[in-house]
Amino acid sequence: ADDGLMGSIAAEDLKWSLEVHVPQMAKSSLKRLARIPSQFESNQEAVGVMINKGHTYDLTLEFRDFEDEKEAMEWLLEYSQASEAGSTF
Repeated sequence: ADDGLMGSIAAEDLKWSLEVHVPQMAKSSLKRLARIPSQFESNQEAVGVMINKGHTYDLTLEFRDFEDEKEAMEWLLEYSQASEAGSTF
């Protein structure tokens, strides 16, 4: 997710994210999440609240912040390629 230019998150949106979005992500089969953080502190704080909420679940999700999309994609593809190499059909 490229949050680089994302500004403040409205209180009602944060509430929804904590009640709906974070629990759904916690139940998903998502293995890795790469993120380019927002340059705005208010957004970073709100996303931090969501991340902390996510840590209250038993997650196997790997989460990392990156400075650019190229780095993020390399990290995501590294996992994908390792998974494919280890899979059997």
